[in-house]
Amino acid sequence: MAMGKVLKVFGVLAVVLAFSLYSPPPSGIAEPVRLSMFNALARAVRFTGVFLEYLGLSEQYLVQRYAIETSSKFMKGYQREVPHIKITDTKFDGVPVRIYEPRERDSEKLPALVFIHGGGWVTFTVDSYDEATSDIANMLGQVVLISVDYGLAPANTFPGPLDECYRATKWLLDHAGEYGVDANRVGIAGDSAGGNLAASVVLQMKFNQVTPKLKAQVLVYPILQPLDFSLPSYQQNKYAFDGIITTHIVPYYWLLYAIGEAPKNLTDAMLEGQVLKEVKESSYKHLAKHIHHAYLPEKVKIRGFIPKKEVKTVIEEVPNSLLRIFLHPYFSPLLADDLSGLPRTHIITAEFDVLRDDGILYAKRLKSAGVDVTLNNVKDGFHGMLNFGFEKLGFYISQKLRKDLAEGIKKSL
Repeated sequence: MAMGKVLKVFGVLAVVLAFSLYSPPPSGIAEPVRLSMFNALARAVRFTGVFLEYLGLSEQYLVQRYAIETSSKFMKGYQREVPHIKITDTKFDGVPVRIYEPRERDSEKLPALVFIHGGGWVTFTVDSYDEATSDIANMLGQVVLISVDYGLAPANTFPGPLDECYRATKWLLDHAGEYGVDANRVGIAGDSAGGNLAASVVLQMKFNQVTPKLKAQVLVYPILQPLDFSLPSYQQNKYAFDGIITTHIVPYYWLLYAIGEAPKNLTDAMLEGQVLKEVKESSYKHLAKHIHHAYLPEKVKIRGFIPKKEVKTVIEEVPNSLLRIFLHPYFSPLLADDLSGLPRTHIITAEFDVLRDDGILYAKRLKSAGVDVTLNNVKDGFHGMLNFGFEKLGFYISQKLRKDLAEGIKKSL
């Protein structure tokens, strides 16, 4: 049976299951009725992927990619027109990029923003982000936006995606004049896994002493560490928008990015705290100090938090090769020892997102390192809200986030 037919059959079953397992959205989250409908559909995709993987017919991430590509094509009809923006696909040092620039320029050289899309390093592409990036580019006005189409895991594991994002950014800085860009006014931004890559590019550029330096970094609900899944945000938001992201699915993406596969014993070892425990007992224990609920403000614990005390041993020992990847500062920016000297940083988190506390902890560490940093925790926000700003059927919170993002970027550059 062709993949399309298989997905349709299991998709119908999964939709029924998703709705049958309906749970009300948490109080205070934005547009709960509409979000529940989107969440049920996203759940259906996830359940379909789980079923097909169990039957040996496909992989979870392949089903997700297929669903995202299909829905992106469908939603093209609901995308805003951006007649004042010129869009060009090209390559920077061999890396595919999409350039969004104003058709009419106010000056010969404009500031620029390198944007790195999310999707767990595995699912989304420049095409599936085009609605969001073209809309943001339109809001930015006299700013050139470059969206990086890095190769996806599991075929392209760490440091592959990072290397591509670094090369594309470095190419822009080195050849800015060719694209009508002021090299001294270039920033970088990313959401979710893209926020991880953006933060890592900044760290690598600092280490390599790249000049001119990036002017700013903007991280939207970034994923920054693969060790502690018992932080308050992981406990509170386990089922907040579980069609898109759950506590239990995050290790799956981390492992696909790290080693190209996600064996259940390793995902369980991450979730049960065994990986964190072994780090604390190793010569790298000083890195674990950067991740602890004690560093979080008490107000983020109000919705419920129970410190994890018991650690279940799932496997005999976590492979050293995996620990070395997990502890690399370009893989886990929150674990980097030295964050001083980084550019002005704006971090946006979402209250109803399992990744919220990663961003809060990173902002605290940056501030302690003397970095000019601002943190905005969107009180009714959820993971992925940047992608729901369609002209029709879109969420108001997505449009507000995009506008705030554009205004902040323009001021920073």
